[in-house]
Amino acid sequence: MEIALGALMGLIGVIVGGFLQHFTSQRAIDRQHEWDRSRLVHEKLELIAQVANDMGQRMSNLYSGAIDSVETGESYKVDITLPFAKLEMLLSFYAPEIKHEYERLLVLRNEMGDIIVDLISGRVPIEKPNKQKLNGKLLKASFCAEKICESIINEASKLGRQHLVLKAEQTNALDRAKARLDWAVSLFNRFRS
Repeated sequence: MEIALGALMGLIGVIVGGFLQHFTSQRAIDRQHEWDRSRLVHEKLELIAQVANDMGQRMSNLYSGAIDSVETGESYKVDITLPFAKLEMLLSFYAPEIKHEYERLLVLRNEMGDIIVDLISGRVPIEKPNKQKLNGKLLKASFCAEKICESIINEASKLGRQHLVLKAEQTNALDRAKARLDWAVSLFNRFRS
Protein backbone atom coordinates (compact mmCIF):
# COMPACT_ATOMS: atom_id res chain seq x y z
CA MET A 1 0.00 0.00 0.00
CA GLU A 2 2.86 2.36 0.81
CA ILE A 3 4.43 1.64 -2.56
CA ALA A 4 1.16 2.48 -4.34
CA LEU A 5 0.79 5.68 -2.31
CA GLY A 6 4.40 6.65 -3.11
CA ALA A 7 3.86 5.92 -6.81
CA LEU A 8 0.61 7.92 -6.77
CA MET A 9 2.36 10.89 -5.09
CA GLY A 10 5.18 10.61 -7.63
CA LEU A 11 2.66 10.57 -10.50
CA ILE A 12 0.84 13.57 -9.07
CA GLY A 13 4.18 15.35 -8.68
CA VAL A 14 5.06 14.66 -12.32
CA ILE A 15 1.66 15.85 -13.54
CA VAL A 16 1.72 19.01 -11.41
CA GLY A 17 5.35 19.64 -12.30
CA GLY A 18 4.57 19.22 -16.01
CA PHE A 19 1.64 21.60 -15.73
CA LEU A 20 3.71 24.16 -13.86
CA GLN A 21 6.55 23.82 -16.37
CA HIS A 22 4.12 24.33 -19.26
CA PHE A 23 2.54 27.31 -17.51
CA THR A 24 5.93 28.89 -16.76
CA SER A 25 7.30 28.36 -20.27
CA GLN A 26 4.10 29.71 -21.84
CA ARG A 27 4.38 32.82 -19.68
CA ALA A 28 7.99 33.26 -20.82
CA ILE A 29 6.95 32.95 -24.47
CA ASP A 30 4.11 35.43 -23.97
CA ARG A 31 6.46 37.82 -22.23
CA GLN A 32 8.94 37.60 -25.12
CA HIS A 33 6.16 38.32 -27.64
CA GLU A 34 5.05 41.32 -25.59
CA TRP A 35 8.62 42.56 -25.42
CA ASP A 36 9.05 42.19 -29.19
CA ARG A 37 5.77 44.04 -29.81
CA SER A 38 6.77 46.79 -27.39
CA ARG A 39 10.13 47.18 -29.10
CA LEU A 40 8.46 47.39 -32.51
CA VAL A 41 6.05 50.07 -31.30
CA HIS A 42 8.91 52.11 -29.83
CA GLU A 43 10.88 51.84 -33.06
CA LYS A 44 7.84 52.99 -35.04
CA LEU A 45 7.19 55.89 -32.66
CA GLU A 46 10.80 56.97 -33.20
CA LEU A 47 10.26 56.70 -36.95
CA ILE A 48 7.09 58.79 -36.67
CA ALA A 49 9.11 61.46 -34.87
CA GLN A 50 11.81 61.36 -37.56
CA VAL A 51 9.33 61.54 -40.43
CA ALA A 52 7.37 64.34 -38.72
CA ASN A 53 10.57 66.31 -38.15
CA ASP A 54 11.55 65.85 -41.79
CA MET A 55 8.03 66.79 -42.90
CA GLY A 56 8.07 69.97 -40.82
CA GLN A 57 11.42 71.03 -42.25
CA ARG A 58 10.37 70.27 -45.82
CA MET A 59 7.03 72.07 -45.54
CA SER A 60 8.67 75.05 -43.88
CA ASN A 61 11.27 75.16 -46.68
CA LEU A 62 8.52 74.85 -49.30
CA TYR A 63 6.56 77.81 -47.96
CA SER A 64 9.51 80.02 -47.01
CA GLY A 65 11.17 79.25 -50.35
CA ALA A 66 8.08 80.51 -52.14
CA ILE A 67 8.64 83.96 -50.61
CA ASP A 68 11.70 84.41 -52.86
CA SER A 69 9.54 83.64 -55.87
CA VAL A 70 6.99 86.24 -54.80
CA GLU A 71 9.70 88.87 -54.33
CA THR A 72 11.47 88.19 -57.64
CA GLY A 73 8.24 87.72 -59.60
CA GLU A 74 9.57 84.53 -61.17
CA SER A 75 7.77 81.19 -61.20
CA TYR A 76 8.53 78.98 -58.23
CA LYS A 77 10.73 75.99 -58.94
CA VAL A 78 9.99 73.26 -56.40
CA ASP A 79 12.22 70.27 -55.80
CA ILE A 80 10.70 69.27 -52.47
CA THR A 81 8.73 66.08 -51.93
CA LEU A 82 6.53 65.65 -48.87
CA PRO A 83 6.14 62.18 -47.29
CA PHE A 84 2.43 62.47 -46.45
CA ALA A 85 1.64 58.84 -47.31
CA LYS A 86 4.44 57.48 -45.12
CA LEU A 87 3.43 59.63 -42.14
CA GLU A 88 -0.24 58.73 -42.56
CA MET A 89 0.53 55.00 -42.71
CA LEU A 90 2.73 55.09 -39.62
CA LEU A 91 0.18 57.08 -37.65
CA SER A 92 -2.68 54.83 -38.74
CA PHE A 93 -0.90 51.66 -37.70
CA TYR A 94 1.08 52.68 -34.63
CA ALA A 95 -0.34 55.94 -33.25
CA PRO A 96 -3.94 56.57 -34.29
CA GLU A 97 -4.24 58.79 -31.20
CA ILE A 98 -2.09 61.37 -33.01
CA LYS A 99 -3.99 61.29 -36.29
CA HIS A 100 -5.85 64.52 -35.44
CA GLU A 101 -2.57 66.42 -35.71
CA TYR A 102 -1.96 64.89 -39.11
CA GLU A 103 -5.42 66.10 -40.17
CA ARG A 104 -4.34 69.64 -39.24
CA LEU A 105 -1.30 69.20 -41.48
CA LEU A 106 -3.55 68.15 -44.36
CA VAL A 107 -5.76 71.20 -43.84
CA LEU A 108 -2.69 73.44 -44.03
CA ARG A 109 -1.49 71.69 -47.18
CA ASN A 110 -4.91 72.06 -48.80
CA GLU A 111 -5.18 75.74 -47.85
CA MET A 112 -1.77 76.51 -49.31
CA GLY A 113 -1.99 74.19 -52.33
CA ASP A 114 -3.59 76.67 -54.72
CA ILE A 115 -1.10 79.37 -53.75
CA ILE A 116 1.87 77.10 -54.44
CA VAL A 117 0.34 75.96 -57.76
CA ASP A 118 -0.16 79.61 -58.77
CA LEU A 119 3.45 80.41 -57.93
CA ILE A 120 4.71 77.37 -59.84
CA SER A 121 2.58 78.42 -62.83
CA GLY A 122 4.12 81.88 -62.74
CA ARG A 123 0.99 83.65 -61.47
CA VAL A 124 2.83 85.91 -59.05
CA PRO A 125 1.20 89.11 -57.73
CA ILE A 126 2.70 92.33 -59.05
CA GLU A 127 1.38 94.92 -56.58
CA LYS A 128 3.38 95.37 -53.38
CA PRO A 129 0.38 95.07 -50.97
CA ASN A 130 -0.63 91.75 -52.59
CA LYS A 131 2.96 90.51 -52.40
CA GLN A 132 3.14 91.42 -48.74
CA LYS A 133 -0.17 89.71 -48.01
CA LEU A 134 0.95 86.56 -49.83
CA ASN A 135 4.34 86.59 -48.09
CA GLY A 136 2.53 86.87 -44.76
CA LYS A 137 0.45 83.79 -45.61
CA LEU A 138 3.53 81.86 -46.70
CA LEU A 139 5.46 82.81 -43.57
CA LYS A 140 2.53 81.87 -41.34
CA ALA A 141 2.16 78.53 -43.16
CA SER A 142 5.87 77.87 -42.69
CA PHE A 143 5.60 78.38 -38.92
CA CYS A 144 2.33 76.43 -38.69
CA ALA A 145 3.85 73.43 -40.49
CA GLU A 146 6.74 73.35 -38.05
CA LYS A 147 4.43 73.73 -35.04
CA ILE A 148 2.08 70.95 -36.17
CA CYS A 149 4.96 68.57 -36.83
CA GLU A 150 6.51 69.49 -33.50
CA SER A 151 3.19 68.63 -31.89
CA ILE A 152 3.19 65.24 -33.65
CA ILE A 153 6.71 64.59 -32.31
CA ASN A 154 5.69 65.57 -28.77
CA GLU A 155 2.57 63.39 -28.90
CA ALA A 156 4.62 60.42 -30.17
CA SER A 157 7.08 60.93 -27.31
CA LYS A 158 4.25 61.13 -24.79
CA LEU A 159 2.69 57.98 -26.22
CA GLY A 160 6.04 56.20 -25.95
CA ARG A 161 6.41 57.20 -22.30
CA GLN A 162 2.87 56.02 -21.53
CA HIS A 163 3.63 52.72 -23.23
CA LEU A 164 6.78 52.30 -21.14
CA VAL A 165 4.90 52.94 -17.89
CA LEU A 166 2.22 50.43 -18.86
CA LYS A 167 4.90 47.89 -19.82
CA ALA A 168 6.64 48.34 -16.46
CA GLU A 169 3.35 47.81 -14.62
CA GLN A 170 2.66 44.64 -16.64
CA THR A 171 6.17 43.34 -15.96
CA ASN A 172 5.79 43.96 -12.23
CA ALA A 173 2.45 42.13 -12.22
CA LEU A 174 4.01 39.19 -14.06
CA ASP A 175 6.91 39.12 -11.62
CA ARG A 176 4.51 39.01 -8.68
CA ALA A 177 2.51 36.19 -10.31
CA LYS A 178 5.72 34.24 -10.97
CA ALA A 179 6.81 34.74 -7.35
CA ARG A 180 3.47 33.35 -6.14
CA LEU A 181 3.80 30.41 -8.52
CA ASP A 182 7.36 29.70 -7.35
CA TRP A 183 6.16 29.84 -3.73
CA ALA A 184 3.36 27.35 -4.53
CA VAL A 185 5.82 24.98 -6.25
CA SER A 186 8.24 25.11 -3.33
CA LEU A 187 5.39 24.52 -0.91
CA PHE A 188 4.21 21.56 -2.96
CA ASN A 189 7.73 20.14 -3.10
CA ARG A 190 8.07 20.42 0.68
CA PHE A 191 4.72 18.75 1.16
CA ARG A 192 5.63 15.96 -1.25
CA SER A 193 8.94 15.22 0.53
